[in-house]
Amino acid sequence: MFNQASRPAAMSIEQLKADASDSRRRVLEAVRPQGDVIDQEVLSKTRDEISRGWLKGPIDCDKLEAHDILNRRFGLDQGSKVRLIDDFSFSDVNATVGVKESPKPHAVDVIAGMTLNAMPACPGQKWLGSTSRRSVFAPHLSVEA
Repeated sequence: MFNQASRPAAMSIEQLKADASDSRRRVLEAVRPQGDVIDQEVLSKTRDEISRGWLKGPIDCDKLEAHDILNRRFGLDQGSKVRLIDDFSFSDVNATVGVKESPKPHAVDVIAGMTLNAMPACPGQKWLGSTSRRSVFAPHLSVEA
């Protein structure tokens, strides 16, 4: 479906597990407060994910197995919200994944063209376009059958 792009994994899962204690030390050393507002939001969203069953925890570090991997989690302030970031690169988890395809994001003009081509399949529908800052109602883009 996407462009071919072969990139093998840089590390095996066995190597990741063998290096887990060093990786865990690096992750724990990197954890820093980000400020009360961001830290509270990260904690709140993490607790919500635990309550939904998406995460397990908290887990005492003394209870971890030698091969268990820790990942850095932090908040990224995006103005109106704090986005959770789980940094799997920092702990080398991403290095265990190879790829065979490379999706290329398209520019707005390509997306607009694809949308215009798709509109005849949805006659009479009203279309709503959205950017990161505002939504625009576009009744003039309605397609007649």
